[in-house]
Amino acid sequence: MKTNQSFFLLTALLLSAGVYAMDSNEKFTTLDHDNNGFITQDEAGADSVLAVTFKKWDKDKNGRLSKEEYNEYHNEI
Repeated sequence: MKTNQSFFLLTALLLSAGVYAMDSNEKFTTLDHDNNGFITQDEAGADSVLAVTFKKWDKDKNGRLSKEEYNEYHNEI
């Protein structure tokens, strides 16, 4: 069981590291899986830091991040 947890955490960190290697627009596009111009809480799960801090960046509290809200996040990390 511990091995599975360790594997999951390592995989999540590696995937997140890949996301951080891109510029803001590329990251936004990668996270916006349905290409609707917003990142939902579910889509944010691909970025471990964003997933945990999503509500902080969702300034208008509509349950999704606009490109502007995402850029605020990106500029601060």
